[in-house]
Amino acid sequence: MIQPMGLCSLKAAAKEALPGKVQVKVLDAGGLETGEVAAEVFRYEPEVVGITTFTEARHKALAVARATKNIFPDALTLLGGVHATHTATQILDNYPFVDVVLIGEGEKNFVDFLISPETVKGIVYRGREGIKTRKDPGMIKDLDTLPFPDYSDLDLSKYIETEGPGKGQPLMAIETSRGCPYNCSFCSSRSVWGNIRYKSVKRVLDEIDYWFDRGYRYFSFIDDIFTIDTNRTIEICRGLINRSTYVTWKCQTRTDRVDDRVLNLMNLAGCRLIAFGVESGSPTVLDAINKKETPDDIKMAFELCRQHKIESVFNIIVGSPGETKDTLKETRNLIKECNPTHIATAALRAYPGSGIWNLGIEKGLFTEDILLTNQESIHYEGSLSINQMYRELIKFRILQAQLRGWRGWVELIRMGLRTVKETPMKLVRGVVGR
Repeated sequence: MIQPMGLCSLKAAAKEALPGKVQVKVLDAGGLETGEVAAEVFRYEPEVVGITTFTEARHKALAVARATKNIFPDALTLLGGVHATHTATQILDNYPFVDVVLIGEGEKNFVDFLISPETVKGIVYRGREGIKTRKDPGMIKDLDTLPFPDYSDLDLSKYIETEGPGKGQPLMAIETSRGCPYNCSFCSSRSVWGNIRYKSVKRVLDEIDYWFDRGYRYFSFIDDIFTIDTNRTIEICRGLINRSTYVTWKCQTRTDRVDDRVLNLMNLAGCRLIAFGVESGSPTVLDAINKKETPDDIKMAFELCRQHKIESVFNIIVGSPGETKDTLKETRNLIKECNPTHIATAALRAYPGSGIWNLGIEKGLFTEDILLTNQESIHYEGSLSINQMYRELIKFRILQAQLRGWRGWVELIRMGLRTVKETPMKLVRGVVGR
């Protein structure tokens, strides 16, 4: 579990731009019931309530917005985040208790909204003649101008690494870049964050030093592709190596963006785990989702991680366009060849703003109105049914248990026991990790 960096970045930006003129409180509502969130809102008596919205958690976000309006009818309810950005008109058309949707990157738009809601750009709202959009002003070009996220409202002691080499340690998330130059069809990241933009190496190292001085020794770089610019990655690693302080960390990246030199320096700089977005071991499926990686790239990356004693995660998506029993077999065979430290699995989900979402609508698998139903996750069932996907996910979990020996079987059994009192489908999802 990591800190809600987005909301805390908004708080920091507002405090910096409007010193002494605005009070901002951040509530991490993860694990809280709607009533508990509403009670916190009641205590604070806000004029504006901003809610980050994710597709799977949209119902909870809307419930909080509704409860807020019931308690404080004059308070402005503001929704933001990836999901709200792509579904702003639908939200405002169907949920009268939502006043405004903030679209795109939040820091500048949020501050501008607080200063002048009548003229701010990057919002969707109700006008006298219906839903109106003030065009997003674009991406923040210089990320170094942003202050460090303000976590002063959070109980940071609860953000602990739960697995892997850092298990049990306090975990601090660090963002070194935003955006992605790729267009994988299952992902909606680029449609919000745009092409790649970097924070300076100095800024990154300064932020690590800041949290090191406050007791943190384990970090998670949350960039979509940490090693996208290998020269920059090398600079960051050398900066960490040359410091008297020693930290360990994890990151995520692509298999075609690592090599022997980079991984050697990453290991020396404290990297202990890399999560690779492999998604499939089938060239057919990799092409279908526009992944632009090959099985040879994948095998090389995991072999190099082994050589440099860095734990690896093989991320899999089941059910992509073109998925068949044969492509799933190719993925299982590739996993056996790569022998990763960990396997993470997911059934393919369709997120607004992604290519898969558009393809699902084009093929008539669902319509945009599915978001108005009680269904939490919207799965793309073009190649496999949801039941077939979950059966395959169980097979991958069993494969991981086989590869890890007795520890893997113990872990698998514990996952099942944790949800043994729940419904059969929830039990299945507990076993497969989704």
